[in-house]
Amino acid sequence: LFVDFEVASLWRRAFTFREVALEAPLVRAVVRADGAMNLADLAPPEPPGAPPPAEDEGIPSVWIQSLAVTDGVVDFVDRARRTPFERNFAPVAFSLQDFRTTPEGGDFRLSARSRTDERFEWKGRFALAPVVSSEGEFTIAALHAPGVAEFLGDALPFDLTSGTIDLAGTYRLALADAADLKLQLPQVTLGALALRARGESTDWVRIPSVQLSDVAVALPEQ
Repeated sequence: LFVDFEVASLWRRAFTFREVALEAPLVRAVVRADGAMNLADLAPPEPPGAPPPAEDEGIPSVWIQSLAVTDGVVDFVDRARRTPFERNFAPVAFSLQDFRTTPEGGDFRLSARSRTDERFEWKGRFALAPVVSSEGEFTIAALHAPGVAEFLGDALPFDLTSGTIDLAGTYRLALADAADLKLQLPQVTLGALALRARGESTDWVRIPSVQLSDVAVALPEQ
C-alpha cells in the first residue's frame, strides 16, 4: 500500500491524496448461513455507554487525484443458500481519477476476470453529492449460463447446462429517496444454450443463438 497525502490539504481545506496505490489485495466475502456478512465484523463494536451519534455534518471534503488497485483477488461465498454458491475473480483492477466529494465526482474504471475466463469491464463517473449518482458503460463477456443458473437457484424452473451470455450497455443511476435507474442494452447475445428439466440427465432444448436488441430498463417506472 502506498499513500501520498499532500500537505496542501491545509490550505485547500480538503483532504488531498495525490496518489493511493494498492497491489495484490485479497478480499474474501462470505455470507454466513444466518445471512450475516463476514466483512461486517470489521466494524468496531459500539462501546457501552456511548453517547448518541452527533448530527450528520455531511461528507468531508476529499480530493483523490489518483487511486489504483492492481492484481486483486476476490472470493465470494454464499452459505445462506440451500446449495452454497462460490466464485473467484482474479485479476481485479480498479482505478479512480480526479475524484472529489463534490458534485463533480470523478472517473472510475473496474475490470475483473473469473477463473473460467468470464470478463467484466465497467467505467464511468460517480459522485457522492448531492446524492449518490453514477453514469457510464459496462461490458460482460463470455458469462457462463450454467453459473447464472446456479446463482439463481430455485428461482429458475429448469437447469441450464451450457451456453454463454455477452452484453454491453450504458446506464444512469441516482440513489435519493428511491433508486432512479435508466439502463440501455443495445444487444444481448446468448450462444449455444442448452436446458433441461430438473432431475433429467439429457438436454431437452438446444438453442444455437439468441439475440435481443434495444433492451431498456427503467426504475421506478418498471
